[in-house]
Amino acid sequence: MAKVRPPTEQPAKPNIKCTRHECASGLHSFSPRSRKKDSLGADCRGCGAIPVDWSIPRSMELAAFPRLVPELRKEWIRNYFFGVDLHQKAINYALRRGRSGLHERFRHFLSGKFAATPGEFPEPVPVDGPGLHASPLHYARHATACCCRRCFYYWYGVARDRALLESELEFATGLCMRYIELKLPDLGETPMQVPPLRGVQEGRTP
Repeated sequence: MAKVRPPTEQPAKPNIKCTRHECASGLHSFSPRSRKKDSLGADCRGCGAIPVDWSIPRSMELAAFPRLVPELRKEWIRNYFFGVDLHQKAINYALRRGRSGLHERFRHFLSGKFAATPGEFPEPVPVDGPGLHASPLHYARHATACCCRRCFYYWYGVARDRALLESELEFATGLCMRYIELKLPDLGETPMQVPPLRGVQEGRTP
């Protein structure tokens, strides 16, 4: 008689979404309750607190990134992506391109639907699983609120009913690169040869 094997327990996936908040832990959600185009985020949708100094993100100065990070981390989803480790596939993606190649690739991808298409959600950005793991850009976009035009709007005040200006596109690209510099401080300027991960299916990457 064949032995019955107990089911393998799978770790629970975190409930990752922009509206999640754990206010008692200081982690909020500033996603506006209203979908009106002029509805900027300010207070937490969970507790009504306003812990963010909104003048910092809305100055849109890359030089202020060290002061911006603590403000971003007051939102649950941003804090999660600043704290989570990059998957090895995402790390390899970065190593194969180096800083210069990564900047070029990030800018090229952000200049597509994110920059050119008016609306709230011009494209889905994976929040977990193989889609997320395939590229460090996915992590960076969620962490810095460049994941969709709605989040980009309520953090930085950039209207979502028009295409991005050149300066706004460069700002978004710069934010993503600053995130990568925090996560991979030893990333070189030029590409490296990195062997593929054995037994891991390479997903489609931006």
